[in-house]
Amino acid sequence: MQKPRIGLIGLGAMGAPMAANLLQAGYQLTVGVHQRREAAEQLAQHGATIAENYQALGANSDIVITMVPDAPQVEAALLGTNGAALGMAAGSICIDMSTIAPTASRAIAAKLAERHIAMLDAPVSGGPARAKTGDLAIMVGGEPSTFERCQAVLAVLGGAVSYIGVSGSGSVVKLCNNLAISIIAMANIEALAFGVANGVEAETIRNVLLNATASNYLLERWLPETIFSGDYNKGFAAELLAKDLNAVMDTARASGVPLWAGGLAQQMWVAQKALDPRSDYTALAQRYEAIIGRPIKPTSD
Repeated sequence: MQKPRIGLIGLGAMGAPMAANLLQAGYQLTVGVHQRREAAEQLAQHGATIAENYQALGANSDIVITMVPDAPQVEAALLGTNGAALGMAAGSICIDMSTIAPTASRAIAAKLAERHIAMLDAPVSGGPARAKTGDLAIMVGGEPSTFERCQAVLAVLGGAVSYIGVSGSGSVVKLCNNLAISIIAMANIEALAFGVANGVEAETIRNVLLNATASNYLLERWLPETIFSGDYNKGFAAELLAKDLNAVMDTARASGVPLWAGGLAQQMWVAQKALDPRSDYTALAQRYEAIIGRPIKPTSD
């Protein structure tokens, strides 16, 4: 069976390695330039076609994937002037892998349906490292038949592909994930700052907590890459987490769900965005370091 032609819009830290994996898997790939033309040119060296506008990309694709910052960019890429949907044939599919509000995802899906184009909301978790290895966690909402048609493509990009349910439900679960990591990250940072301020080294605290009831993925896998190394120039930017938490709070208000811890986390990362928008979200630790007057990261021997 012939593989579908893929178009991919958004070649940032996530989209570029995803595109590379699709090429390696043998898919005919057309890329659109959202911000980074140099990334498109690098992919072209490995066989990708560069479309000069999104409409041309859509005309050359059976499935169009978007991986852009937020809902306005998704809508512009698909439905704006020279949007991909204007060139796509009836029966084609859009897969939005951005993190956007469920209401926005459903609204875009409805507009695409008017053109007889199906849509999946399929946001991801795992960051650039897992995008590179093709081991992302992918949460999918949309029609089951559309999901079935896209499973092989999604399997190239993710090691854990979960079909959640109707349109927008993938976006809901992704917001659940980012709500949780914001609260867990804040708890980790506060616990480490509290312990260090009271005379215990951060590495000792971490080692004990990893074998106690406070153990968690961020403490085990991610904080050693950021807080413990002092390197915040990778990962998930604070401005993106703040954006996602704004979507969480809007969705919570619409559904009548109180989010006490989530509200606090949102305010923390809105402030962090204002101070250091592009660094990894765990750079929030630097605010605590300024208060306690010493670094959290372990001291060198």
